[in-house]
Parts: sequence; C-alpha cells; structure tokens
Amino acid sequence: MQASNRVLDERYEADKSSLKLSVEQQARWSACRSTHRFMAFQDKKLVAYSLLFQRPQIIDVFTCKGLDVSLNTGLSSLWESQNTHRQFWVSATPVEVANGCFLWMLKYSSLEFVDYQDSKSLKFSIAYRTVANPTQLVDGKTYLLEKAVFDHFEFPA
Repeated sequence: MQASNRVLDERYEADKSSLKLSVEQQARWSACRSTHRFMAFQDKKLVAYSLLFQRPQIIDVFTCKGLDVSLNTGLSSLWESQNTHRQFWVSATPVEVANGCFLWMLKYSSLEFVDYQDSKSLKFSIAYRTVANPTQLVDGKTYLLEKAVFDHFEFPA
C-alpha cells in the first residue's frame, strides 16, 4: 500500500523537526519503528511502560492539561507527568517523554469540539513514536499507549 502525499509530508516534517533534538535523542528517534496518530483532549492519559517477563511495568503516566494555538508556532499541548508533576509543552518539535518514546503535534491537525463526560471538550490530533509496536511484546523496550487502550490490552498470562 502506498502512503498518501499527506502522510509522506507528515513524516518529512516530523523528521525535519527531529533535527532540533540532541544527538542522543536523534539516534533514539531514528531507531523508532512505530508511529501512532490519535486524538487527545483535556485529561487524556498516556502510559509509558516497559515489559519485564512479558508483564507491563509502568514508568509514568502523562495527562493532557491544555492546548494553545499561536500564529507563529501552531498548536502546542501541555502535558503533566504523574511521577514528577513536571509540566511540559509539546509542539511540532518532538519531545522525548520516556526513553525512546516521542510525542509531537502534527502539521495537519484536526480539531473537534465534542460532548465528553457531560460537558464540551476540544479534541486535537497528536502523534507518538516508539521503538516498537506495542503488539510485539519485547521485554526491555519502552512503549507508549493511550491509557484506555492500556487498561484493556491483553498481555500474556
């Protein structure tokens, strides 16, 4: 299956933005083989975890705290670490949130104003990139998953 021009443009922009990372982070970015685009919103959670004997070991949970738009920098989202309570902004330049796990805002982003938990919420497009796809279940690798998916993911017994 051939990738669309839009997908190829997204990949190009992400790789170009990754050149702003440190040399070590660029090496980890280049080693990543799995990318996932998803919709985020206020209080959306992502789980960073690794596997030990095929069982998940949670490293951190990141919660979306806000969204900002600027005519100069585009969309940026604010996230908070559950472990350290440190807040950080994610923009078009990838941010390494865990070893080999990157989060960034897409060039082409959808915005949706939707009903969510008895109120309104603005959903937006964002992406993460990891060394391997979570379905590969490789011990020692660090993964990111949306918390709702993680909570229902079937790890081997």
